[in-house]
Amino acid sequence: LFLLCPILQAAEFQEPTCGKEVCGNITITSPFGIHSRCYTHPSFSVTCNQTLNGTKPFINVNGIDLEVLGKALYSNAILINYPVTYINCNRINEASVRVNLSGTPFFFSSDMNYFGSVGCGNLATILRSEADSLGGCSQPRCDDGASESGCGCLQPSCRINNETSSTNGCLVKIPQGLNSFYVNMSSSDYRRKRSCGFASMISIDYDLKFGISNKAYVPTRLQWGTPILGECHLNDSSNTYCCSTSVGTLFLLLATWSMYKVLKRKQKIMLKQKYFKRNGGLLLQQHLSSNEGNVEKIKLFTSKEMEKATNHYNENRILGQGGQGTVYKGMLIDGSIVAIKKSKMVEGKKFDEKKVEQFINEVIILSQINHRNVVKLLGCCLEAEVPLLVYEFIPNGTLYDLIHNQNEELPLTWEMRLRIAIEIANALFYLHSAASAPIYHRDIKSSNILLDDKYRAKLLTGQKPISAEQSEPVRSLVSYFLDSMQENSLFNILDPMVVKDGPEQEIIVVALLAKRCLNLNGKKRPTMKQVAMELELIKASGGNIIEDHGDEEYEIDDIIHSWESNPSSSMPRTITSNSETFPLNSSF
Repeated sequence: LFLLCPILQAAEFQEPTCGKEVCGNITITSPFGIHSRCYTHPSFSVTCNQTLNGTKPFINVNGIDLEVLGKALYSNAILINYPVTYINCNRINEASVRVNLSGTPFFFSSDMNYFGSVGCGNLATILRSEADSLGGCSQPRCDDGASESGCGCLQPSCRINNETSSTNGCLVKIPQGLNSFYVNMSSSDYRRKRSCGFASMISIDYDLKFGISNKAYVPTRLQWGTPILGECHLNDSSNTYCCSTSVGTLFLLLATWSMYKVLKRKQKIMLKQKYFKRNGGLLLQQHLSSNEGNVEKIKLFTSKEMEKATNHYNENRILGQGGQGTVYKGMLIDGSIVAIKKSKMVEGKKFDEKKVEQFINEVIILSQINHRNVVKLLGCCLEAEVPLLVYEFIPNGTLYDLIHNQNEELPLTWEMRLRIAIEIANALFYLHSAASAPIYHRDIKSSNILLDDKYRAKLLTGQKPISAEQSEPVRSLVSYFLDSMQENSLFNILDPMVVKDGPEQEIIVVALLAKRCLNLNGKKRPTMKQVAMELELIKASGGNIIEDHGDEEYEIDDIIHSWESNPSSSMPRTITSNSETFPLNSSF
């Protein structure tokens, strides 16, 4: 037998006085108790009642009070007085009292009880229901040839032909886990006077003696626990109840559970393989195995690694949320901190294999980017329902947050703004020309510029791109800026800190450079290399150089009108950041 512990906890619910309660001459032990703090279940509640024979303990089973005679301390069994069923005994009430244990933890012990019957010529039957007989027995009359030891009359008035009493009566074994039964008593021969007979569930250590007809109750043992699993015993060391089970039952349970776990694991693996194939994992593996360029730098993470890194995508790990997905802060097995982007599922959207191929190509190209001012793509996970992208973690948030939530401890000075502009220009120059394939971001905004631990960037105003407070003609920030340049009112729209802190000549030169970058004619716009070089020159000159672009034809009225009517110009691109299916460079 194997022990399954604990089935019933006793000690955890007991106070020091519990387990030592006394009612009459019976000590009430766990899990039973008189006070509510002492019993572990309402079925184990003991009531101490005054009777003609003194104070007695009782338990109530489905509305019937049963006297407690004692309890086996090292077995889950309690000894009670159980009602007897009589026949032909001249008793006022010979009807059977049925005790139903259904709905309680109790059942009749099959090892410590038997169904017993005494009385000559009487037939006793034990039934679970009217159509379910569990057995029965009939005692013959002595004048029918039975020996004296096999038959007994309980009262002298019932004796015929000097019959003697029976010592043992008729015994029937009961099934395991029985919690309800009733008794049917009948006489086998109505032509002759029968002896007094009785039947009941009886404890095996109780002897059937002459004179039993004077008793209305006999000792019976009830058990509690799970009868299918077996008996329960009190564990001395932990004061808990342990229930035993057969090897076959335990093996069946373990085998069923193991099979369930195996099937669930197999189902999970097949689902991961399905997602991996659908998200372009096979295509990415082909590129990785071909060793083209620096493709080997990208890492394929498992879904299990991602779940562990994000603590199963705990809400406390969320860094930011947007229309295209959620970004979590994660910790990999090696202890490195990363940002994990989980794209948002689009309901009802058909899967597009061409976009999957485009996504994989973008991942391969972006994984080869290695610039200190560009957020590094470390790898991806394709086993999940939607692809997960793993980036290096940038701790100090976005430039947008720094601009719109300034504090005195970290003022956004002109020098810091100019440095960030130079870093972004260098990053764009790298993406446009120095990367393995030209990459045009097309979504440059302050919320897409992150700041590291030294506030280095990876353009230049404190207002949001669209301001609802401005009138319609100047609602676009671009046209608002160009309009202020035309009206020679640039300093009226700048951040007061910039006006106060920045050199006037440097501000004007940077503004002129920005105006050139806003030309809708691409041929007239400076390249990012030129922008980076001019910003570096402005920073190095300390405001002593002012470039003159007066010789350029610059129809600023036409530019303002063009930006107001079409603020997003079209330009050729190799990689775009606003892919509908797999966004790569959306805001953290």
